[in-house]
Amino acid sequence: MDSTGNIKRKKPIGLKFNTGESVKTPTWKSVVQTIMQHCSSQPDMHERLMQLSGKVAGRQRIILGKSAEEMDVPLKIDEGMYFEGKFDTEALLTMMTKKVLEPIGYDYSQIIIQYADRVPTMSESNLIVSNENVPDIEEMEQTHSMMQGM
Repeated sequence: MDSTGNIKRKKPIGLKFNTGESVKTPTWKSVVQTIMQHCSSQPDMHERLMQLSGKVAGRQRIILGKSAEEMDVPLKIDEGMYFEGKFDTEALLTMMTKKVLEPIGYDYSQIIIQYADRVPTMSESNLIVSNENVPDIEEMEQTHSMMQGM
């Protein structure tokens, strides 16, 4: 990703890994969980994650730990490995990249996150007054990809 600030008000759709694997990710937490699981699936990276586990903390809690009980919103990465998910989108992605992936040497630069612009809700916009003004499904599903250079 270029800048995590550019993803506010975006809805994630999926991930594409350099292996050609595509995964649907409907939430930013699922984006982070899937990237972390992909990283952990590589034996050398899994070992590095395990060594880092319990040593990475935010201001108030452990970010990468061995137990779900030590976290507010644990995202299960593997047996005995959890990532704290109680952050806003920008902080969640920053914590993953700067505090976990970069220190273990995981190259995430070729991961593509596919996302779409969020359609405003009725409370956010009164522009939609009839079905004639509703964008068709193709317009709503236009996706944008961004290279992950978080």
